[in-house]
Amino acid sequence: MYECFYMAKKRSSPTAKSPSAISIPRGFAEVFSELKQKIQNARLSAAITVNQRLIKLYWEIGKIIFEIQQAQKWGSRDIESLGNELQKEFPGISGFSRSNLFKMRAFYLSYEKVSQTVKQFEGLPVSQIPWGHNVILVTKIKDTKERLWYAYMTIEEGSDDSARSGRTLFVPPAPPDFCNYLNTSYIKNRSLCV
Repeated sequence: MYECFYMAKKRSSPTAKSPSAISIPRGFAEVFSELKQKIQNARLSAAITVNQRLIKLYWEIGKIIFEIQQAQKWGSRDIESLGNELQKEFPGISGFSRSNLFKMRAFYLSYEKVSQTVKQFEGLPVSQIPWGHNVILVTKIKDTKERLWYAYMTIEEGSDDSARSGRTLFVPPAPPDFCNYLNTSYIKNRSLCV
């Protein structure tokens, strides 16, 4: 109701000037451009941080699911029930379906030993790429070293919405000595390719 009143008031305002009649102060374009860039950078930085935290969360969920399955022999129905309860508890958040929980488990298992070598999950390039890209890597590439190469190249080349659109990741083919390349250019003295 207030919005309708405001709209009516705004339309009948005789003092509103058309954009062409407004005089732009000196330096306006530069200030606008600088602020626009700062806002875009802040939004990108926030999105990257949120993505990294979600990937870490999915890693931890995968670990918990794997461990509970090992310790208490939980089956597929138990995981499905867990997903259903999580969906009820967090109704606005998607991603806790049975199949996605199993993808989280597979994600954890795919990099479990590598993260021990690197000493922490955050040191892996897979922690810096979107979940959809990680799902593609885990489901399509069985070799851990090759998955790490593609994750690294996704970061280097930039990623788009290819995971959401169903297209494949665009990265150059892994060179024969990609392990050497990973150790020298990204991981720097951390022995991933043992």
